[in-house]
Amino acid sequence: MPATYKILSEPDLVYIRFSGDLAIDEISESLSTFAEDSSYREGMSHYFDLSDLTSYEQDQTKIMAWQAQVADVYPIGGKEHLMVFCAPEGPALDLATQIRKSWDGGHHPIVLRVFTDQQQALKVLGLTHPTLQALLS
Repeated sequence: MPATYKILSEPDLVYIRFSGDLAIDEISESLSTFAEDSSYREGMSHYFDLSDLTSYEQDQTKIMAWQAQVADVYPIGGKEHLMVFCAPEGPALDLATQIRKSWDGGHHPIVLRVFTDQQQALKVLGLTHPTLQALLS
């Protein structure tokens, strides 16, 4: 399955993993699924793990529709959400960078950062776990 998620209570974090060949509709479905999860709370940080992403659907219309969906889930005036993308060079970094650029300069409660290194991504989230695996276990 190309999209999976896990909601952690300690730390307050939504972990989302996209792998393989990703369709934009899968991103939208995963957002709807975790946003409706009873463990999800407004203001949670997000860690997007794109380390196993091999390709993604390059449909600008669908990407823009997904961003509108995100804006509905995280409305202006709501709590701030830190979203960290960990994406290696290649398609994963291309997608993460495209998403980050589309949110730059907006009036929304989303702070989005992109890293190629897992330890940097964990550090920005204020986590002291040595690896992602240690965090998730």
